[in-house]
Amino acid sequence: MAERPELTSRKATVLHTIVEAYVATGEPVGSEAIADRAKLGVSSATIRNEMAALEELGYLSHPHTSAGRIPTDIGYRHYVDTLPVGGKLREGQRREIAAHFAEAIVDLEEVLKGSVQLLSRLTQYAGLAVPPGASEEQIIRMELIDMGPSLMVLVVGQHGRVDKQVLDSPEHLEPSSVREAERRLQSIRGQTYAEAQATLLQLAAEAHGDGQRTGLELPKLRPAVGKHAVDRRHAPAQLVRGTQLIDRRAQNRADRVADPHAGKQQHG
Repeated sequence: MAERPELTSRKATVLHTIVEAYVATGEPVGSEAIADRAKLGVSSATIRNEMAALEELGYLSHPHTSAGRIPTDIGYRHYVDTLPVGGKLREGQRREIAAHFAEAIVDLEEVLKGSVQLLSRLTQYAGLAVPPGASEEQIIRMELIDMGPSLMVLVVGQHGRVDKQVLDSPEHLEPSSVREAERRLQSIRGQTYAEAQATLLQLAAEAHGDGQRTGLELPKLRPAVGKHAVDRRHAPAQLVRGTQLIDRRAQNRADRVADPHAGKQQHG
């Protein structure tokens, strides 16, 4: 396939204007709309000549129902490839981002929710994030904390997830029994939440087979590590914020279609 010649500055401006106008309205773009948007300082006839040349080069197509043009895949590709690189944030945006990440948030899901919301607010587009699979997150810490009449099970995942479960202490539970149970639980460190579920059952079976009774039934600890391994498997895989912006743009487009007098009649 022959390489396309480099576009002149005016042709590139016409193409970029058509891409942006078509994305905004969903309607073919005519020469008058380009003249209003681009401020090229040339006549509509000159713009139509440039549009015809861009169509011949494969950057635009010409729907038979309209005198306007729409971008082709090649036109979109040229637009994306020539976007400015390394745009700078405004000072206010920098401060807002810095303030967001300065907050002490340890839970990954909360960090992602806040970040997606911030992204949507700064860009005025919908924001999307995909968190890592919860059941595959590794456990980096698991502790048993003796609180007298009760025991707290503390589980910390590698991405900052924290699970706590409070159990009633068995009668006559000795501190040495708590230490022994905690020693056995150290084998769970480095495992995923899903793997830890099976390990707890295995540890309980081993303790029963060895005749070692700690007074603490290890299977009762499963809910502490099962929150992510079981409950969250049905949770949505994506975090989305700013969907009302999509609805607003869609409504604006629908209003333009419903009211043909809302904009200027375009001529090709």
